[in-house]
Amino acid sequence: MVAAWPCFRRWAPSSCSPASNRMPVTWGRISRQCWDKQRGMARQKARRGAGRKRMSNKPGHKADRASAEFQARVAALEAAPMGRTRLIVVLLCFILNLLDGVDVVLLTYAAPVIAQEWGLKDGALGIVLTASLLGTAFGSMLMGPVADMIGRRKVVLIAITLIGSGMLLAATAHDMVMLAVWRVVTGVGIGAILASMASITSEFSNARLRSFWVAFLQAGWPIGAIITGFASAVLIQAYGWKPLFVGSGMLSVIILPVVAWLMPESLQFLAKQDAPDRLARMNRLLVKLGQPALSEAPPLPAKRGVKLSALFEGHLARSTPALWLGMTMGWAGLYFLISWIPRIAVNAGLPLDQAIMAGATFNIGAFIGSAGIGLLATRLPLNRLIPGFLGAATLAMLLFGWVSLPIMATFATILVLGVLVQGGFNAFYPMAAQLYPTEIRTTGIGTAMAVGRSGAILGPLAAGYLMEIGTDRGMLFLVYAVPLAIAAVAAWRVGSKPS
Repeated sequence: MVAAWPCFRRWAPSSCSPASNRMPVTWGRISRQCWDKQRGMARQKARRGAGRKRMSNKPGHKADRASAEFQARVAALEAAPMGRTRLIVVLLCFILNLLDGVDVVLLTYAAPVIAQEWGLKDGALGIVLTASLLGTAFGSMLMGPVADMIGRRKVVLIAITLIGSGMLLAATAHDMVMLAVWRVVTGVGIGAILASMASITSEFSNARLRSFWVAFLQAGWPIGAIITGFASAVLIQAYGWKPLFVGSGMLSVIILPVVAWLMPESLQFLAKQDAPDRLARMNRLLVKLGQPALSEAPPLPAKRGVKLSALFEGHLARSTPALWLGMTMGWAGLYFLISWIPRIAVNAGLPLDQAIMAGATFNIGAFIGSAGIGLLATRLPLNRLIPGFLGAATLAMLLFGWVSLPIMATFATILVLGVLVQGGFNAFYPMAAQLYPTEIRTTGIGTAMAVGRSGAILGPLAAGYLMEIGTDRGMLFLVYAVPLAIAAVAAWRVGSKPS
């Protein structure tokens, strides 16, 4: 009867009370009705609870729960500090990019010696210099989609093997043709690794510093070029150019097992791969990243081949062509400077060691610019930073080409060019990483690199021809200031809201 009292108070008239002596029969009838009503409501509630439990075990609800749990882990990683594992991965990517810098510019510093040893003119030398760039374009285009399908880690290991083999075999070359062949092999590896590095760094970075870490990654390239410049200035004249190629190839051989041991696939990539041990691999990585393990694997996304048409869907229809144009024009101006500054300095009468130092000075500026724009990118949008850097670089190119400067002022201008040109261009990588979703990110970056490499190939090649026909320095730098100006305008269009 006590249990029925709340029900009675709700349903009985206010004049009734358990202490009332009136209508005892009515009181008992109402109490029994209320008691039965409560029991009925309790049974209905129990049935509803059981129904909800059964619903929660249905496949659709189970998948939703697993998806929500996975998204919670991703959100926690986005907000969390980087941590040891993620910093190790980013550092490995930085070291690999540094080694790419060594592999690319080593031939640039050796070019004057090779030209003298084999009797090559500037036009023929331009073909050798662009051979690795041709391979890089092919590697970026071919291996970008492959990395999105089989994994970035596997592609990186293949790329390191190609780079090491190409550098070691280049040291055996005795003519221009064989050297060009092995440089193409090296370039394929470099192209594959560059596209994958940006994706890996982006996916292992937290949200607040993602642009900084991807730009920091690109700063590894000029550091490798700086080290190569100083080493070449001392060693090439004493030992020739071939031992340097052997040393560079051995560095790739050494780093290969380290990368195989320490570099995992990203959580986002593992979540999209249909593998029997998918949940176990994801949980191992989550534990390393300091996050709780998942109770269930998230549902696999609908199977969809990696198609180039995906790069033009929605807002990408405007941003992708602008990115391609910006990288093509930026690379034309950048690789003109990287490839020809030592040779231009030698033609101007500087001794070989000072000419190599001019190239190293450019790369010191490149490191400062790459790191600097990475810090600025944490506060300012990239589609405003890049135009600022490349617009200022256009003016610096005109100054360097048309104004005669003392030697120290010349080196200072080369340093500024490195800051502005390399810093502005390298920011295209974090821009591309932000632009594309995970499932097409490496394809997007790799395709942009492949298209852009046409500028890297044609830029130095055309410069060799222009120098061979006697084009003066002022006109040469005017010609290559134009692509930088176009790249600045294109960068402003990337990521802008469609009208």
